[in-house]
Amino acid sequence: LPIFYKCDLTNAEDLALLFQYVEAEKEELLHVHFAPSCGTASRAREKAPGPPPLRSDEHPDGLPGLSEQNRARVAAANDSYKAMLELAKYVISLNISISIENPKNSLFWKCTFVQAFLRWLPQHVCEFQHCMHGGERNKFTHWLSCNPRNLQKDMFESLHLLCDQTHQHASWASFIDENGKQVFPTASEAAYPELLCSR
Repeated sequence: LPIFYKCDLTNAEDLALLFQYVEAEKEELLHVHFAPSCGTASRAREKAPGPPPLRSDEHPDGLPGLSEQNRARVAAANDSYKAMLELAKYVISLNISISIENPKNSLFWKCTFVQAFLRWLPQHVCEFQHCMHGGERNKFTHWLSCNPRNLQKDMFESLHLLCDQTHQHASWASFIDENGKQVFPTASEAAYPELLCSR
């Protein structure tokens, strides 16, 4: 059975324990995959109606003039991103391969500290659409990887599949559920399709 360890990357004690776990298990770890949340970095926020944008191309680390609540949300997301990148660097130093996934157009990739990490990282990028891996929508994903055991090899090259236009896509339009609540399909696309997982 899988083992789940839940921790808050923005909490220094939790993060320290996670580093200790990685250190203790380094001989058993072959690969670490990261899928940072993209809620504050989603381009879907640029479309009305819906929640307002919290970042932009000009201000990827957070828009000026945000409400106190939204400023706190962006700060927490940024702290979790920075902790993840710190952990990714540490994992690579242990000769363990990594991958990081986010939507291709996510503003996560434009954050200044993410850009600094990408300049440092020897990397391969695989881009694909989820509809070619069992997904219902044509979600475009950016899947970055680094294998310190073989920097020349793109581990995920076989996942690179773009839509062949032979199937229908589910709509991205929001809808009202039976409780009268507005539902955004982006939330249901957070989980990886089963076929993608097996591949």
